[in-house]
Amino acid sequence: MDMDDHLYWRDSNKHVFNLKTAYTKLAEANWDTKLPIWKLIWTLSVPQRLRVFLWITFKQRLMTNFERCRLFIGHDPFCPACHSHQESTLHVLRDCNVAKEVGSLVDPSLISAIFIKLICRIGSWPILLARSGRSLGIAFSNITWTRYYAESKSQTTLSATSVHVPVYWKVPNPGWISLNVDGAVSIHTGFGTVGGVFRDHEGAWVFGFNKTIGITEPLQAELWAIFIGIQIAWDHGFEFLIVHTDSLEAVKLLEYPNAATSSLPLIRAIDKAHQKAWVTVIHGTPRQGNIRADAIAKLANPLCHEAIIMEEPPAALLSLLDNDKLSVNLL
Repeated sequence: MDMDDHLYWRDSNKHVFNLKTAYTKLAEANWDTKLPIWKLIWTLSVPQRLRVFLWITFKQRLMTNFERCRLFIGHDPFCPACHSHQESTLHVLRDCNVAKEVGSLVDPSLISAIFIKLICRIGSWPILLARSGRSLGIAFSNITWTRYYAESKSQTTLSATSVHVPVYWKVPNPGWISLNVDGAVSIHTGFGTVGGVFRDHEGAWVFGFNKTIGITEPLQAELWAIFIGIQIAWDHGFEFLIVHTDSLEAVKLLEYPNAATSSLPLIRAIDKAHQKAWVTVIHGTPRQGNIRADAIAKLANPLCHEAIIMEEPPAALLSLLDNDKLSVNLL
């Protein structure tokens, strides 16, 4: 029986061409899409940009000098840090002397076992931030992103086994305004909000604020909360301000002597606002003493990206604020 010839795509069940199966077919020559490592990378509890970085690294697609030369968009394949070896992925992340120095700044005991396995296979990721002659101080400040997630997990474990001790709101001295700030980030969507509560030395509500900042990371959200809070305090003419945040990592970054030249734009902005204000002090506080700021941050309207000033406390915070006033009277 005579039949016309037809084209069939053998790599799909319906023998019809589609981009998904074509991409899988082409990728098989470079990496196995079914390896468990790919699932492991995308389930790590780290910022999304770190997952993307690990994914690109395992695919051997970091834009090193060697890779640039391979793609004919560069002419010098050697490492700009040591000038003695070609800058391959393995060299820039593990073998380079500068990479080893940056890697030594990370305390492995603070990092989860799964993440350590990945780090051991690809080297110390922050070295890319120290390339092209930039200082190790810049790379060190970015290592805090990894430490933030590791330390927050260890603190959660310790709090579950420790004896419960009541933590009260810290009363400021007369004439001072207390500002508790916090950032909240959804673990499902990565969507972040910030909030803050201004109170006087008697625990009376001055006003509060919250704001939606979009997709972000926990440390960034904490820094945004501090920055917005100081800005609002400046606009309202508060001469003596004490800021409380439960992010010790943010406090450490802001206490660095070189905060004014930090690689993080928010650190530079906060330092500038800090210097502009009359008297501003930033302190760390336990998470239990900051639940009012956390609550007001989570009340932010996700569709509104403007800072909302609240002259009256939300109903959800009234009982918490009354408890704080009671603790003021007891002290």
